[in-house]
Amino acid sequence: MILRFVARLIQIAFAYLLAAAAAGATLSVAFVTAFGGNLSGVEILLFGSILGGFIGFSAAAPAFVAILVGELFQFRSWVFYAGAGALIALGTWSFFDLPILNNMSVDFSWFDQTGMSRNFSQNLGEAFQKIFRGERALISVSASGLVAGLVYWLASGKTAGSVIRVPDDNPGN
Repeated sequence: MILRFVARLIQIAFAYLLAAAAAGATLSVAFVTAFGGNLSGVEILLFGSILGGFIGFSAAAPAFVAILVGELFQFRSWVFYAGAGALIALGTWSFFDLPILNNMSVDFSWFDQTGMSRNFSQNLGEAFQKIFRGERALISVSASGLVAGLVYWLASGKTAGSVIRVPDDNPGN
């Protein structure tokens, strides 16, 4: 029983990491389209990795609450996980869309030292504004949460609550 529980925890953690990577990849697609599509594969991979790590860190607490609810109540529907992912993404995005953060400036000049193209580092802030504050922000953020929820469901949500034993109605047979 304990071994099954530990294996389930490992499966949940792995599924969460996959979901965060999928959300980062989804936002990378939005980033590439906002950037005009003229980026190298390394730049896209770098941005997706940064976003995946940021998403995994910032959405961890609400995601684990949703995972706990799904496990305890044995929700195995993709609708639950996709909806929870979209709501968590929108909630996290709205938290980081506070007015105090609008005046914050970020220096992306360190990208120049990594060997990335100058175009990448000069237009990075503008692309962030298009993705997270532009007219496509609601769509790109909710889509990333939806994709993350679906990936989590595929990796772990389909078997939610499998460690919890339901007592038999007829134990004598």
